[in-house]
Amino acid sequence: MIAFQFSTISIILIVVSFLHIDASIHRYIRQVTATQCQYPNIVMCDYVQCTNGRCVEDKNSVDCYKCQCAPGFTGKLCDSPIVTPSACNPSCQNGGECSQTATNTFICICPPEYTGNQCETSVLDNHPCITIPTIVCQNGGACNINGADYLCSCAIGWTGRNCQTPQNSCPVDYCLSGGTCQMNGSAPYCNCPATHFGQRCEILIGGLTTTTTTTTTTTSTTSAGTPRKLNLH
Repeated sequence: MIAFQFSTISIILIVVSFLHIDASIHRYIRQVTATQCQYPNIVMCDYVQCTNGRCVEDKNSVDCYKCQCAPGFTGKLCDSPIVTPSACNPSCQNGGECSQTATNTFICICPPEYTGNQCETSVLDNHPCITIPTIVCQNGGACNINGADYLCSCAIGWTGRNCQTPQNSCPVDYCLSGGTCQMNGSAPYCNCPATHFGQRCEILIGGLTTTTTTTTTTTSTTSAGTPRKLNLH
């Protein structure tokens, strides 16, 4: 009786061992299958479109393909843009634009009315074009804001950073209608033709009246036969 019980227990243990081995084998097969191409005989890239990239075969993938995304995109089909924070940290203010330099650093390019590392400072409050425009741009020049600096647009006849230097020559094409230009001190002066007048010879005279005197000469003969000239006006 005891021998029979022992044999029965041995058989049960052997069966359990085989079941455990079989389960381990199937679990391994499932793990291997889950990481391998399920359709090795089909070219999946013929049916897949990577939105922002290209499709390549991948036999180690369940899908049998993968998308290689272009820079700036991610996702299974490369259809999701990569959102990155601004390279300028802190970010640029007041309309400034973040720009990469030749040394791979980042700076803020500010609009003319702002300055500072992040364009945080207004230059208008104490700008010379606001406080002393006629001093920095002389002789009728116009002061233009250029960031913290300024640029002068000089009136005709003046030049220099502050429009402080008289020009030595007439501006190109200053005189119109065939007039000739010459400098009168720091100001250009036009010598106009007879048909025009004005500061730049720009005004046409309405009409010109000319008077012409004609002299007619005839010759008569005296009784003595001596010719005598008679002038008839």
